[in-house]
Amino acid sequence: MIISAAIAKGGTGKSTLLRALASVALKRGYAVTLIDGDVRQNMSRWAQMLKEAGNRPETLQLVSATTPREILKAAELHNSERSVVLIDTEGTTNDNLMAGLFASDIVVVPIFFALDDVTAAIQITDHYIPLAVETRGRPLPAVFVLTKQTIIDAKARALSELRAIIQANG
Repeated sequence: MIISAAIAKGGTGKSTLLRALASVALKRGYAVTLIDGDVRQNMSRWAQMLKEAGNRPETLQLVSATTPREILKAAELHNSERSVVLIDTEGTTNDNLMAGLFASDIVVVPIFFALDDVTAAIQITDHYIPLAVETRGRPLPAVFVLTKQTIIDAKARALSELRAIIQANG
């Protein structure tokens, strides 16, 4: 399965979301290939940090792909029945984004409840995904994922405080 995170805006949580998906897939026994199609190379830095800390699983591969051709080639090469390929795209509309969409089985669109994020998400779903569908001749499902939710953060902090009280009192 090939999954890309795509939105025409930076800072929405694409790389963070894909790292979470990679962790889940690895725990479930899948081999994971991260294709770093972002010029900032966020995934490459993360994979290097894991390696330096001795925490990088053997079944986690990283491919730095800076051109559409490299993205498509890496996605095709690493896609198999027991693998998950995750494509991290740059937060802009360019040929690398289109290559990620073209290669994918599904697209996750991370958004925060902010006008700029919603506008960028609509740009992807209304213009770029239909173009990829038309070009490749098969459907491309898209899923919106809400990121950076303070409601969830507040509940997590409350549970953390409760956990500390329980641990302190046995």
